[in-house]
Amino acid sequence: MGCTDYKTKNVIHLAFGFICVFFAFNSQGFIEPTVISNAAVEGKIDPNAGYYSLAIIYGFSMAANLMVAPAVDWLGAKWSMVLGGATYTLFQMGMLFLNGPYLYFSSALLGVGSAFIWTGQGKYLTMNSTKRTAARNSGILWGLLQTSLLGGGIFLFGIFSGFDSGQISTKTRRIIYGVFTAVSLIGNCLHLLLPTKGLIEEQHDEDEKISQWKMLLSAFRLFLTLNMMLLSITFAYSGLELSYWSSVYSTAISYTKQFSYNTHKLIALNAICQGVGQIIGGACFGIMGDKFRRYGRIPIISIGFVTHIVCFALSFIIFPSSANIQETMAEAIIHPSIPLALIVGALLGFGDACWNTQMYSILVDMYHDQSAQAFSIMKFFQVLLACLLFAFPMCHYRTVHKLFELAVTLLAYFVDRITLKATNSKNQCYCSAAFACASFFYTPSIELPWILLILTIFCISATGTFFYVERVAQRLAVEKSETSAELTTAKGKNMETMESRTENIENCDSSST
Repeated sequence: MGCTDYKTKNVIHLAFGFICVFFAFNSQGFIEPTVISNAAVEGKIDPNAGYYSLAIIYGFSMAANLMVAPAVDWLGAKWSMVLGGATYTLFQMGMLFLNGPYLYFSSALLGVGSAFIWTGQGKYLTMNSTKRTAARNSGILWGLLQTSLLGGGIFLFGIFSGFDSGQISTKTRRIIYGVFTAVSLIGNCLHLLLPTKGLIEEQHDEDEKISQWKMLLSAFRLFLTLNMMLLSITFAYSGLELSYWSSVYSTAISYTKQFSYNTHKLIALNAICQGVGQIIGGACFGIMGDKFRRYGRIPIISIGFVTHIVCFALSFIIFPSSANIQETMAEAIIHPSIPLALIVGALLGFGDACWNTQMYSILVDMYHDQSAQAFSIMKFFQVLLACLLFAFPMCHYRTVHKLFELAVTLLAYFVDRITLKATNSKNQCYCSAAFACASFFYTPSIELPWILLILTIFCISATGTFFYVERVAQRLAVEKSETSAELTTAKGKNMETMESRTENIENCDSSST
């Protein structure tokens, strides 16, 4: 009991560090394009620099997630999170004195740092979880983490309540990002103070000491297993819906002028509603996770599936088709309703919590001995698809398109060569997938209904693949339980046999006497 309490405290400590870091980063994500476009009026920076920055973050994060597992294993979970968290703070500091070169450099640094902080988090969570506590701990972590979204929304609403202007002045920007930098630094300090005594030794006793190269190979080979490839579809969907609720949806709200309300305040209210939905989801399936554990992960994923399908349907009827691309006064199928839009925001957050808590849970459960590799694969697919969906409505992106196509193609070739067990047909699939991903960047714009259709298709596919892998996990758990029971029974029979023999020997000795 004492050990469980100690590990639960570690998970809560971990969550508070992430709350501080992502209070700053998630909140600034809602206003970064506006901040940069306002600064561009003064001639300080390219007006599209915000979009370039986000593309750089996602691109570097995607690449780093494939390579980060050996480094996390070498640094350890704690120092990986400290290193990754520091890059978030450096990014926030750069917004105080905004300039293009530092913005792009810090964006690349943050992209790499995000791979370290999230993979380190997954490893630390695994070190503090058992199969019994995996779902609860992932839910606690996720629910507490989403208070950062709620807090950030309240903070922004308070800041923007004082004025109706669509412009964010240099003074206001420095106040906002000064607060974000300070809070992010507090998060770094909390990560630095994370307890590791007993956990590292326990992990090292259980893990094989393999070379960094073999660690990297094991991550690729893990991806090629059937279960992980199926889960990758779920990871991909989580990246798509992350991009939708954190970027596309808030943009659609902002550009729909039929709402007739202060743009910045409405985005802040949406962030608050999304945070509430995330917290409720995390609380239901985390703090009260033991009550749901007996039913498995399938019912929770089913709830997430239905919730998101409803959200996509409502988004289709309340927003004009071009609402994600440009400001519009066009009518949707129904007249846009602020309460309905905020309800959808809350449901998006709740559904996201359903998906993410169960993804964390199944990875901790099935890949306890390969947690760094499993979580790096998950984050790779999340950021890849988030990057693609984010890029759909972007224009004038030719340079980034070419670099991305080259990077993904080279990466596919590298995977072909490094994966010894890959067949020619698999190699062909990798190359096709690489060019397919790159081609998405050549889409100059895509209207909201098409984005919603893509999300719906991926949502259905992700649900089906998750169900299959969960059934496999349940079957393996039953087989392991039966094997354990058989060993216990055999051990008991052996003990009885030995006791019987001992009694016979004693009886023989008595007769002889």
